[in-house]
Amino acid sequence: MSTIQKASSERVGLRSAGYSRIDVRATPADQRYARYHAARAKEGLPTWVCACLTINCCMGSGFLALPRIFSLAGLVLSSVVMVVMCGAMQLTTSWETEAMVRAEAVVVRQLERAAPTRLVVGPRSAISNRSFEVTELCSIFGGARLHGLYSAIFLCYLLSTSWAYAFVFAESLSTAVPLFGYDLCAPDDACPLYRAYAVVFLCLAVPLSLLEPNEQATFQIMMTCFRFVVALVMTLTALVEAKSPGLLFRDVGGDDVGLEFLGKPRGLGILLPAAIFALNINGNVPLIAKSMRDRENVDIAICFGLWIPCVMYIFIGTSVAVAFGDAVPRSANIVWENFAMSGDGLVAQTLRFFATVVVLFPAADVLSVFPLNTTVVANNLIAIVYGAKVDKFQHNTTLRRVSRLVVAVPPIIGACLWSNFTRIIDYTGVLAIFISCVFPPALSILGRRLCMNEFGDARLNVTRYSIDGDRTWPKLLIVAAGITTVVLALSLDDD
Repeated sequence: MSTIQKASSERVGLRSAGYSRIDVRATPADQRYARYHAARAKEGLPTWVCACLTINCCMGSGFLALPRIFSLAGLVLSSVVMVVMCGAMQLTTSWETEAMVRAEAVVVRQLERAAPTRLVVGPRSAISNRSFEVTELCSIFGGARLHGLYSAIFLCYLLSTSWAYAFVFAESLSTAVPLFGYDLCAPDDACPLYRAYAVVFLCLAVPLSLLEPNEQATFQIMMTCFRFVVALVMTLTALVEAKSPGLLFRDVGGDDVGLEFLGKPRGLGILLPAAIFALNINGNVPLIAKSMRDRENVDIAICFGLWIPCVMYIFIGTSVAVAFGDAVPRSANIVWENFAMSGDGLVAQTLRFFATVVVLFPAADVLSVFPLNTTVVANNLIAIVYGAKVDKFQHNTTLRRVSRLVVAVPPIIGACLWSNFTRIIDYTGVLAIFISCVFPPALSILGRRLCMNEFGDARLNVTRYSIDGDRTWPKLLIVAAGITTVVLALSLDDD
């Protein structure tokens, strides 16, 4: 009797004796895979809800810097670059999903080779029952070195952004809304009110982070609608101000504001990194795929989640830049502190209310992104620690919650103790370039090569999610563009 048959007989005997629970630690790899990645008939979220998750992951408060960048780099150049970068980001996310398909095929192939009578599954061209964290993909296709390099960059980037989210929440509220009898804070000042709001953020964001994405669905849908409202208010009021200066705002701009219309080459130094940072959802793709009911449609959710924010960015950036020129501050929502429409009518009161909503938008925005960010970091942390047995431990609810606590709390404490974080955040954008423009094409090329070796043919050279076909030059072009962007960001900073 073979080892597998013997183990199976022993489990049958245990079940007949009244023991229905299998000791997973002793379960063979092929059966563990089937146990944790069995088909899920009705689990997961609909495609449109996952599109909302994608929009929320993409449309962080970083887009509020775009209007000033549009005014400095040029309206036409900025709009063109946003469209090109959005297309490039869709390409790179397609390479991540391709890598997941190939990773699943390789893992199943190796399990079938180890136990041919237990697992006979042909390779699929779409994600089926398992999604892989990018750290896992690096380990499967690139080995320990690529795995270690990506893990260091990715964890540093996401923990820095988590710190930034806590900072943005406390900063935006402590400079605008008094609380607990404390005076308002000056920018970048860790006054008592700033620290009080950091504690408030801790009390709100950490419990949300312990929820699964499907448990956050209603909240995330509401936050997507909230983003649409803010974008609409910013665009319409800015266009009215551009047509009739001084009608809605005071002491912001005027008829003779500085504005670059076409564009200038030096503007690329601030424009390219900002565009990539505003559209970067690489690393969040596994979370989106894992949350979906129909994973074959993950590319549809990502497509809507990228192009809808891109269009909104162009409308907001262009309208606000035209209205206020280079008078736009680094975070455009601050302009709405000067909203001064007079009158006591319903329209005037409603517009003043929405102007306040725009001012406070960053606080609400980061509150919705922080839990998703924490889930991504925690999932990758589990993958790093447990390696090949990650499928088992990611299904451990207690471990997931503990890992999220470990990930969520330290950045908030750091933001509470140190408020001047703007310079560090400037350089985290460089890490985003590597995450979005270097690792995805590398994983696509390495994954295709490994599948050729495993299957001996080109059956997985093109998958359900392939956009560029079986071409290598787009991947090399994106890598070159990413490296060029890093050089421009470090040498031509124009702000």
